[in-house]
Amino acid sequence: MQVGDVQKEAHLTFYLGMVHESKKEFKLAIRSYRRFLSCAQNMEDKIGVALGMNRIGVNYFNLNRFEKALEFHLKNVELSDRENSFAAFYNLGINYRSLGKYEEALDYFRRSLEWARDFRDVESECLSLG
Repeated sequence: MQVGDVQKEAHLTFYLGMVHESKKEFKLAIRSYRRFLSCAQNMEDKIGVALGMNRIGVNYFNLNRFEKALEFHLKNVELSDRENSFAAFYNLGINYRSLGKYEEALDYFRRSLEWARDFRDVESECLSLG
């Protein structure tokens, strides 16, 4: 497969995942995002890999599979650079809260709030504050 073909497949599978997610077809969304993740890994697209980890984690969370979601959100935070780490921090806070791990949840909510203030992102700050 040529690079252009992999890029096209990545875009198509990502948007297909979004459609499934919108329709609350979370298992199908995960399948599409896993294919997107594979394409991003093949292209060595670090941001794409982090995005794939995030979307898969969100959809496992939506299926109430919090431990599985946590695995993907932790990988997302490892791969995200400072500029793109808000979603990883915030989603980890939500995930830990759902698992009853409140100290860990607070830690990640504080990190998301710090990020929002550092980047002067009022919407993200409001989200972090609940």
